Amino acid sequence: RIEVLGNYSDRRLELKAGLWREGVRVVRATGSLPLDLAITPVANRQLPDSLAIGIRSDSVDLAVVDALTSLVSNVGGQVSARVTIGGTWEEPRLTGTIDVRNGAVTVPAIGARYTGIVARLDLEDNLIEVAEARLTSGGTLDVSGEVRFESLTRPVLDLTLEPRGFAAFNIRDFGAMTASG
Repeated sequence: RIEVLGNYSDRRLELKAGLWREGVRVVRATGSLPLDLAITPVANRQLPDSLAIGIRSDSVDLAVVDALTSLVSNVGGQVSARVTIGGTWEEPRLTGTIDVRNGAVTVPAIGARYTGIVARLDLEDNLIEVAEARLTSGGTLDVSGEVRFESLTRPVLDLTLEPRGFAAFNIRDFGAMTASG
């Protein structure tokens, strides 16, 4: 069960959300966002005021993703997260961690199945550091580096990808790619 409650007043959107499985809340999210949601056109919907977003989860089964999108299927594994986002749209302050264990996902559009997914992301100030990330598909793909947010809506990637016989995709009548390097 997914529940989302929202309230908008004085150009601020307040949200509370939760995901329940078998009567137990497994994800809790809250948010307070400065937005101009006027029906008429405005120059900037994101207002220069403070953000307050919090997400908490403990060993959530990633299979819930199957119910939310058709872009991926056969999703498995667990994710734990303790994330807060403060600051402003232009100068975000991130704190927390995200851990993925025993992950798996099929991406039908590219003919790929990734398994053995593990990841640990550490959030601090305007950075998400990829402390650990690995996918398996034939071989492995290790990812390291960081994502820096010039603003909350403008991420800059500085990632190193290390494939070892990694089958990235296999699209029928188009092509396939297996990479090492």
